[in-house]
Parts: sequence; structure tokens; C-alpha cells
Amino acid sequence: MGKKIGNKTMIKSYNDFMNPPLNEEAKISPKIKRDELKIGDKIMTNGEFDGVNLDYLTGTILNMREYGNLLIQFDRINKKFHAGFKDIGANNHCFYIPLDNITSNDSDEFEKIIKKVEDEKKNKEIRMKAKYNTGDVIVGINKIKPVYSGKELNIEDEIGIVYYSIDNNNYWVGFLDRFDDHLKSDSEGYPKNKAGISVNKLNMRHAEADEIEKFKDKINKAKKEIGVIFEIDDIVAVDGNYNYIHFKNNIGIIREVQQAGAFYKRYTVQFLERFDNNLYDINYMMGTPTGYIIPQSIIRKATEEEIKQNDLKLKLLKEDIDSFNYDYKIGDYIVAHNSPNYNIPNMDGQIGVIVEKMGNKPRETFGVSFLVRFNNNLYNQKKWANYVNLNRTNISIIKGGEGEELKRKLDNKEIMTFLTSDALSMLLNRMDIKIRVALLNNSYFDIDKEKNDIITYLPIDRFKRLEKEDNPYNSKLRQQMKIGKFFRVINDKLIDKEVETLINSFRSNYDICIKGVSDKLKLVSGEDVRFWYNEKNYVHGGGMLNSSCMRHADKGPEMQMFVDNPDVIQLLILLDDNNKLLGRSLVWRLAKPEGSTFMDYVYTRFDKDRDIFLMYGSQHGWIMRDKNNYSDMICALHTDKKYQQGINALDHFDTFHLVSVQNCLTNGNIGNWKNPYMIKGAVPGNPPDDVVKIDLKPIIKFKEGDKIIYKKEKSIYDGKTGIFSKMKLDGKYSIIFDDGKKFATDAKNVFPLEEKK
Repeated sequence: MGKKIGNKTMIKSYNDFMNPPLNEEAKISPKIKRDELKIGDKIMTNGEFDGVNLDYLTGTILNMREYGNLLIQFDRINKKFHAGFKDIGANNHCFYIPLDNITSNDSDEFEKIIKKVEDEKKNKEIRMKAKYNTGDVIVGINKIKPVYSGKELNIEDEIGIVYYSIDNNNYWVGFLDRFDDHLKSDSEGYPKNKAGISVNKLNMRHAEADEIEKFKDKINKAKKEIGVIFEIDDIVAVDGNYNYIHFKNNIGIIREVQQAGAFYKRYTVQFLERFDNNLYDINYMMGTPTGYIIPQSIIRKATEEEIKQNDLKLKLLKEDIDSFNYDYKIGDYIVAHNSPNYNIPNMDGQIGVIVEKMGNKPRETFGVSFLVRFNNNLYNQKKWANYVNLNRTNISIIKGGEGEELKRKLDNKEIMTFLTSDALSMLLNRMDIKIRVALLNNSYFDIDKEKNDIITYLPIDRFKRLEKEDNPYNSKLRQQMKIGKFFRVINDKLIDKEVETLINSFRSNYDICIKGVSDKLKLVSGEDVRFWYNEKNYVHGGGMLNSSCMRHADKGPEMQMFVDNPDVIQLLILLDDNNKLLGRSLVWRLAKPEGSTFMDYVYTRFDKDRDIFLMYGSQHGWIMRDKNNYSDMICALHTDKKYQQGINALDHFDTFHLVSVQNCLTNGNIGNWKNPYMIKGAVPGNPPDDVVKIDLKPIIKFKEGDKIIYKKEKSIYDGKTGIFSKMKLDGKYSIIFDDGKKFATDAKNVFPLEEKK
């Protein structure tokens, strides 16, 4: 017999498969009583006694007493048997056994049993030699006991389908009906009716033709589930739960096929949008985190209606995929696209030429020389100007001779570089719009501050009329166009229906991010910082917000530094309609650069809401971790209390580190810098007179209409007079000179007109 470990019998050898206990296989129970037996009876035995296997043995009773074991002379020889009692019985044929090991004294009955067991042995030999392929129809035999369950499952006569081979003797089988709650799906979700289990060859056989015909409808349905194979570029829908992601018929495109088992596959799918924070950038090359590896079981072909509803998004995604798969070479003209991997503002839509290639496809990088120096982060490399390294996610091919023609027009000043305001760029990124045309006869595109369907811009002929110091975004020479026309400008391949879809999306995002930004965002300080860090006040779910290590209530004491310094540390928060937190970002008022404000890492429940924070920071002229280069910033605390990280200050900061000696925070080297609030005689929270207090809002020296004079040496405007108009969101003063010219400048350059006297 096999050795028992827990609920599972460990089989020692092939013979244990072929010679199971009589009670189990022949379904015969001992039922003989002592008074039914006599010396000379022919009997059959079963079971094991004193280390000897007695299954299916026949013999004759030589001796029996009222109690105790019976002496049997067996028909078969066995070295463990002896010569009987008082020299009776044949040598190596006799053995004393208990009554319980005698199954029958009816020759006809145990001959039938022996024949049945022999037939079963032959059937087992046949079943052990049988081979099964994916899709074969089988019939269950007897009972099985799954490893994960202590309960036996009776699979006798149940019809199933073979999904795949686990090893040489075991197969994953999905039955047509879920007849027991202990059946389940495998790790990939097969079968979908959760009626699967691992079955040994001994417990199944090939179904006969009449059995297959009887259940053909259910069998064909199950085989379709197994037979679904998808190809690269197929448009699919995913529905079901996998790795804690809940897919709800989300539409995507197959990017990669992976063999995950003997019959089933997994597929890398790139979805049309990022509906879950666990989605990622496929192979870290596409730039947009909208991909995931999906088991075959929860994927289906997208319907024609689903494809029609998402035709524009599918079209744009296919264009991105085509660009990504393109075989780029040196000399190709490309149009660039922004991504989180590159901190180069205004790169989206700019045209360059590939001058170097490093690495192997598809992970190579490209040295690109842009036609225009649109950003100071570009640099000179060898003989190339306006150089930067980009990867595939940041470029799209300009085919044919269009690139050379654009360069010629740019050199002749027939076209100008495509540039947008931060606000418009944010909205386009939020809509996942990639600029397809970078050099135009219009540029400096911006939103209208009042209308959600208007774009303002400068035509090239008017741009040439600007003075050197004029701000193109504030010029009275600007013109307007409808947002629909703008979309056709940046992508002339769009059809009317696609333009209408983009218009509706733009209006919606404008209303949220531009009009609604002041209602949704709040700056808080002091104890409110501690309150809004606590996760009990969050919108529940995923996102960076709900995975922050500082969200727990026991982190409250570490917020003390924030609470004590409301003048220089605030928290920008985004709330939903139920007054629950959707996002937060620390706001630091800096002593260096003097008068500047830094917005730290943004934590949000939903990724798309990060744009709202960035829009707000841009409107206020802040330095932002997500957008700007920043170094050697210093935030000077307004108290003389000594803070210790992990006790009354955060155990770590995203950007800064605490400098206890100077009682300040920095992200660089502070050198000999001294905290002006810690000089002798300073009162915590009340800086000396010679130290300018950093306030939440810049101090406005004037009211609208006040007479002013502009003073700046070597400026063409030095000494010009006019009136104060307003203070802009970035803190600059808007003034109107006496000749009607409008101008925006730093507050330090504007003085009351009386000072001239």
C-alpha cells in the first residue's frame, strides 16, 4: 500500500497503480463470519497482514480455532509464507491470517471478482498508455481527491474537455457542468465556468462517438473557448479580474503574443486609456502607461459597434504604433513628442533630423538635431546644434521629402515654429493629443480665458511686426480661431466626426481644468496640513495618493514641522464634491531663489488630476518638480525649534533634506548660506525688520489706474510713464504706457510716478 501523508496517498510504484486495494477497486467489503467457514473451504483474501499483500489471493483453510487467526494454504508461492502447522501444508504456501482478511468462500463469487479485477487491470493499462491532446473529449472515472481539498469528487461519467497537459499522467480538464463547488478555474481563468480540475489518466477515458453526439452543443461551446487565438494588431475587449485589476470591456490593441502554457497564451494589450494605475508603459518604450499582459481567458474580439465608438482613439493609437515600429535611419526627419522621461518643455511637435543611432531596435536611442532652438536644454554635440537624445516613444517619422521642404520654408521664414502656452499644452496632453505638424504659418497658440471653444494665435506676418521685447502671448496682434479649425491645423487627416469628438473632449477638459480650477483647489496650512495627510479624508481606491507611505494616522506627529511653519509650508489640495481628498502637493515658499515658490511631487487618486495641479502652478509662476529644472533651493523655517526626521518632521521628503544647524531645508548644497530667521534676536514666527517675510501672495503696491514710471537701465522703456493695470497670476505687473502699449514686467521695475519729482 502507499504511504499516507495527510489526506493524500503517496504511490510507491507502478504496481500500486495496477494493484489497488480490493475494497477500493472491486468495491467488495469483507462480510464473512467465522461460523460460515470450515476446514477445507476455498477462500479469497484481500488487504495486507504482517507486511504481506493478500489482495486477490486464493487458498484453502487448513486449520481454524474458535478465536485467533486461520491457517491458510495459498495457491501461490510466497517466500514470506511458511510450511504450515505440524508439518501439514506445502512449504512457502502457508500463512496465518485474521478473519477480516477473508473476503469470500464462494468460488463463483471470487472468480467473478478476479475476472473484474483482471479486466480493470487491462483497462488501466490501456488508460495509462492513452494520450490526450488539447480539445479531446473525456469521460470521468471513479472519485478523485484534489490536493487543495480534503473532499473526494465523484467524476464518474462526467463529460469534460482536455485543456492542457500538466505532466505525463495528469491533465487540466474542464467539465461541461460545474457539478461540485470544489471545482475551479486555473490561474489563467480556464475554464470560464469554473468547473476545472487536474485529472490523472487512470480517472478518465476518451469519450465514445455516441457520448460526444449527445453533448455536442456544450462540447462545441467549450472548444470555442479553447480555440480563440489573437494576432498582433487585433482590436480586442478585455472583461474580468486579473492581478487585482478589474477590466470592464476595455478596448485595446494586441501588441505582443506570449506562449504561457501548453495550449493557452498571454497577450500584451495596449489600451486606449489608462483606467487603472497598475497599467504600465509597454516595455517602457511607448511613453504612455496604458498596457498590461492579459491571459487569453478574459480577452475577446471587439465588436464592430465597439470599434466604431472608439474609431478616433484607435486611429491615433495605430499611428503611434506605426511610428514606434518604423525602422528609423540617420537622415530621417522626425516630429518630437513630450513624455515623462524628458524634461524639455515645448518639445511636442518640434521637427528634427536623426544624426546618430545608439543601441538596437526597438530599444535604441536617437541623437536628434532640431531645426529650431526652442528650449535651452538643447545643446551642441560635435557638429550638430540643438541636440538631444530621444527614444522611440518621443518621435514620429516625417515620410517622403516633407522634412526637407519644411526646413527650406523655415530657413526662408515662410513658416514658424509651433509653440503653445502651458495651459493649452496641458489640455492637449490631457486629451493625449500628439502634434503631427510642427512648423506652420501660425504659432504661439493659447486658450481663450473666457471661452472653451476658441484658440488665439499669432500669424507669421503679424509675428514679424512684434518688437524685440514684446510677449507674443500678450500681443494685441493676436487672432482667434475655432477649436475645430485648430485640430485640423495640427492634424489635417482628421475627418469631421473625429474633429467633433475632439471638440467635445476639449470643452470638457477646459471646463474642469481652466474654469473649475479655482473651485477645486485650495491652499491650506497649519493643522489643516496634518488633517489632509490622513488617509481617512481621502477618496478611497488606488493611485499614488492611496499608496503614499505618509497617509497613515500614526504619521501625524511627523507633520509638526508643517504645522509650525505656515508662512513657508502649505499644502495644495484637490477635493471632490463630497469634500474628500483627490490629490495633494506640498508648496514651499523659498528663501532661495528669493521670493520663489516650489510645488513638490503631486499625489493624486487619478493620474489625470495631476494636470490640474500643474495648471495651477503654471498660472502662479511656481517652480514645479514635475516640469522644471531645480537645484540649490532653500526653504528657511520660521521657528527656532530643532526638528528631527521621523519624530516631528517627516522621516523622508520627496525633494528636500533637513539641515538642522541652519534650521532649513534644501535639495542641494547650501554652502555658507545662513538662515535669516535664525540670526541673533530673531523671534520665532516674527522675523526681524531687515528680513522680508515670504507671504502667500506678492504685495501689490498699486491699485488699478495709479500713475507709474518704468525704471530699468539699458531698457528701451526706461523712464516711460503710464498706469498700473493689474497684477498677473505669475506675480508680474501689467502696465499700459501713455502711448497705449501694454507691457508686463517684474514689480521691482515699477515705481509711483511721484518718485520722479
